[in-house]
Amino acid sequence: MQLKVWYWLFAAKLKIAFRPYSALKKDLGVPMLTLSGESVDRVLHFHDSDAILKVQRWISKAQRWLPFRCQCLVLAIVARKALAQLGVPCELYLGVAKGRLRLKAHAWVKVGEVPVVGVFENGPHYTVVQIFGSGDAT
Repeated sequence: MQLKVWYWLFAAKLKIAFRPYSALKKDLGVPMLTLSGESVDRVLHFHDSDAILKVQRWISKAQRWLPFRCQCLVLAIVARKALAQLGVPCELYLGVAKGRLRLKAHAWVKVGEVPVVGVFENGPHYTVVQIFGSGDAT
């Protein structure tokens, strides 16, 4: 699985760099919520927390062997795919925050309320623009 995660990081980085947004829709998941709405509540099982730790470890290790730095959207896409492979439903969030001179965009993944990748504890607070649920991750 580690090699798969490395490949997904590399492929997602290239896809984001050279393909239009419409080509990414399949990788993001099933649209669940736009602009204003409720957060997704889900019971976390022991299997889920084990899978979250595995995915975080795999992504962290795989990043070390890439010749570039992975940004949040790449990490979020790969985390969603890896969790789907392990049978753990998750949500991929896209959000924006107002910076000093311009808007900032960010992507992160959570399983229920548990952060997987891209979640800031004391960082900027992003307004959720779109949430994608688990869908076809292949």
